[in-house]
Amino acid sequence: SELPTDVRAIVDTTLFHNAKTGILFTSTRVYFHESLEHPISFEYQNIAEANYSEETKHGKSKEKVIPHINLSFIDETESYSVPTAITEWVNSPALASLLDDFGAANDVSENENTGTQDEDSEVTSTIYSLEDLPSKIKLAYAELLCNFALHDDHVVDANEYRSIISFAVRINLPQPEQLILNNY
Repeated sequence: SELPTDVRAIVDTTLFHNAKTGILFTSTRVYFHESLEHPISFEYQNIAEANYSEETKHGKSKEKVIPHINLSFIDETESYSVPTAITEWVNSPALASLLDDFGAANDVSENENTGTQDEDSEVTSTIYSLEDLPSKIKLAYAELLCNFALHDDHVVDANEYRSIISFAVRINLPQPEQLILNNY
C-alpha cells in the first residue's frame, strides 16, 4: 500500500510513546494502527457516520466504562470498530465527532461543486511546517517513518535508513532527539 505523504496529525496511543499504535490523519484518509496488526485506513469521503457508545463492565469493586467508536460507510460495506486499545487512550467522543464531521465535510464539498453551499461560509487552511513544530512532534514523525519502513519487510534497509536520517536533518531534529531516534 502507498505511504501517506500529507500527514496532518498523529495520535500516539502506546504506553511508552514509541508510535507503534495509534491514529494518523492525512488530508484525505485516517489510519488506525493496533499493536501487532497491519495499519488499516479509510478515506474520509467513504465514512457515512461515526457512532460513539459506551459499555460498562462491572468488576469486583468498581465499574469500568469502555468507549467504542463504530464507523459505517457510504457504500454500506461492513462497519469498522476502532480498537479499544486506541479508544481507551483518546477522547473517544471527540474522535467520533471529528470523524463524523470529516464524513459530513465531504457532503459540503459535494454541495460546493453544485453551488448549494452556504455563501457565508469561509474555507480556511492552516499549514505548519514540520521544522517549526516542537521537537517531540518531529521525533514522533520520524518514529512513524521508521514504523512504515519496518512495515513491509520488518527491516530498515540502508536506503530507508538514509532517507530517515535525511528527513531528521531536513526538519532540524535536535541532537538529543536524534540519539533517541537512532536507538529506536
